[in-house]
Amino acid sequence: MFQLLVLNLVKGVRSKSLFHVLYKFKNIYLFLKYYNLKHQRKIIYVLTPPMQLPNIGDHAQVVGIKKWMSDKYPDYQVLEFNKDETIYLQWAIKKLTSKNDLVFIHSGGNMGDSGLWSERGRRLTIKNLPDNKIISLPQTIFFSDTDTGRKELKISQAIYNQHPNLIIMARDFKSESLAREYFPNANIISCPDFVLYLQNQTSDESNQEERVNTLLCLRKDSESILTNEKRTKIKDLVNQPIIYIDTTLPRLIPRKNRENELKLIIQRMYSSKIVITDRFHGLIFAVLTKTPCIVLSTVNHKITSAFKWFDGINFVAFAHNLEEIPRLINEIEKLPSKESKDWATLYFDSLKTILKSYD
Repeated sequence: MFQLLVLNLVKGVRSKSLFHVLYKFKNIYLFLKYYNLKHQRKIIYVLTPPMQLPNIGDHAQVVGIKKWMSDKYPDYQVLEFNKDETIYLQWAIKKLTSKNDLVFIHSGGNMGDSGLWSERGRRLTIKNLPDNKIISLPQTIFFSDTDTGRKELKISQAIYNQHPNLIIMARDFKSESLAREYFPNANIISCPDFVLYLQNQTSDESNQEERVNTLLCLRKDSESILTNEKRTKIKDLVNQPIIYIDTTLPRLIPRKNRENELKLIIQRMYSSKIVITDRFHGLIFAVLTKTPCIVLSTVNHKITSAFKWFDGINFVAFAHNLEEIPRLINEIEKLPSKESKDWATLYFDSLKTILKSYD
């Protein structure tokens, strides 16, 4: 947001020069602000979403990750830097980081050429902090089979494979396979999305509204495979009153508003009797609230491969084609009970020990 304000106020080459001057001052300010923490144990947590990135799924990951950090590393100070800060405040971040600090890179679906804003920030962090253990939190990995995709993959490979203590966590099993192929010098593990760590914070159904809505939570971006005709077909197949939402909100999400925005979408899930979604976090929010959910494909393996994490959860189902939707709704609505998982016990409570084993 900082640089956007600057670049909107002043146009042309002069604005860019002013932008860089202002960030030089911000680097110095940040270094002085946190200098007293330089030799304390801390976590450097980078590449989080800035407020102008209004995807509540991205911000919900921060909430889950910081809750996990607080639970598992209570003696560590956490310094958070969003994507813009990660890129433009590298001097300050490097100066403030000591060898004993842990560096965590935010999770998501942007390790690849479709998320170069994030990929470049990840490369900078890995390249500039060679003496630290760096943990790239769960990512969907997708470098396209294009000239651009192959070029960007080679750049990332050269940087990632050179780091002596890099852990890459894959968010799905296809990404795990790709990580092992692309980055053989890194330590590779798989882990579900950290929003699932919020299970105990979002599972209180007391005072919830009656479940009456059918919710369509569908993408409106380049990852969607749905045409307008297919969206209309879904509505006709459901044959019920529909409420449309998206996990990309029509407003900014400042850090102080993250948890409130998350509560709002969780409440919306609780008021719904079924959700149809091609959003990965639409699926996760449904799982957290035990809301019956029909999942649709996207252009990549973000959902299809990650869906294996949800094996055994009987109130979610994958629709391989739109014609399956009515049957799946009927089957889920007849379930006598909803069976889920204890995500923390299965995956997150042991994760600190797993990461430590790579010391």
